[in-house]
Amino acid sequence: MRRRGGPIALALMLAACGGRGQAPPSASVPVPTIAPPATPTDVIGTRVWLVVFRTANDPFDLNADTQTLLARVGGAIRVSPVLCFDGLPAAMAPTDYLMGVAAPTKGELQRLIARSGFRALFEVKVTELCID
Repeated sequence: MRRRGGPIALALMLAACGGRGQAPPSASVPVPTIAPPATPTDVIGTRVWLVVFRTANDPFDLNADTQTLLARVGGAIRVSPVLCFDGLPAAMAPTDYLMGVAAPTKGELQRLIARSGFRALFEVKVTELCID
């Protein structure tokens, strides 16, 4: 698979991160599954515990697992560009997407991991930079 890069890819990533003001997708182009919209109490810059279960260069590659995870953890799910989080391991490619779960406390994160049925790649405390 060819890696995407350059200013256009960065602009697309930032637009995906914000989630607002985008034109409706074309009917002929499938849209990746995303988490439900954030509640009004969600704030950009919030510190949360994040567990990452999957990463992919193409968000469509996360669709099947996203549906399963959403059914198990509801609004705690995160399917976002890596650029939407500050504090992720440096080895993560800035053009990648992640699928995981976020919680305000480590204890709540552990309960969500148990409900998820997925094996964690890693857990980390991050700052969320994007809300949908």
